[in-house]
Amino acid sequence: MEQLIAAAKKEAGTIMYEWTLSEDESSVHIYERYRNEDAAKAHLAQWETNGPLFLDVVDITKITVFSALNDNFKAAFTGPATVFMNPVGGFVK
Repeated sequence: MEQLIAAAKKEAGTIMYEWTLSEDESSVHIYERYRNEDAAKAHLAQWETNGPLFLDVVDITKITVFSALNDNFKAAFTGPATVFMNPVGGFVK
């Protein structure tokens, strides 16, 4: 986890990368936020390097994407454990 956080911290477009642990320590949620789609793609491009380390630490049971993605980029996340949530209102400051 610490290595993955350090790697994400070096990415210019990664503006949030936070790991949280449930009280019973049975569930980890990772919240990632990027400046724009290009920044998210740059982060995902590191999967070949960081993916094996990530999968040594975490068993992915669900991915929730809170963004409208173009079809090409959406395909990178599409799978049985993925839920896409498209923005319909609100703001970010």
